[in-house]
Amino acid sequence: MSDTYPSRPDIVVLDSLSLDIEPGKTTAIVGSSGSGKSTIIELLERFYDPVAGNILLDGHKLSELRPNWLRQQISLVQQSPTLFTTIFENIRYGWLAHPMRMHPRKISNIVYDATRVANAHNFIIQLPSPIA
Repeated sequence: MSDTYPSRPDIVVLDSLSLDIEPGKTTAIVGSSGSGKSTIIELLERFYDPVAGNILLDGHKLSELRPNWLRQQISLVQQSPTLFTTIFENIRYGWLAHPMRMHPRKISNIVYDATRVANAHNFIIQLPSPIA
């Protein structure tokens, strides 16, 4: 697979890249600045498609998969994560990515349950502004 910057098609970013990521494994993509980490993520998330070659997921071309479905299968911690003002908002943010409408009380219950499952509830309730 090869790729160029969308805004600068004359500059090759990834040239003949071949990468295998094991199913069910956590994989970190690390490297020096400008080495193509962000480009790999943008391609995996289908923000755009490569200029040459294919990206396969379990034998299926990414270009044939729905981007919304694909993005729900990927967990991403960005270099500069966005943090919201409260713990509640940060946890709720993960649920906003799911295309379901819920009553605010149901969302609150999910957020509180998530703090318990993560064994963070007791720590959070001791903070000056616990979860509000």
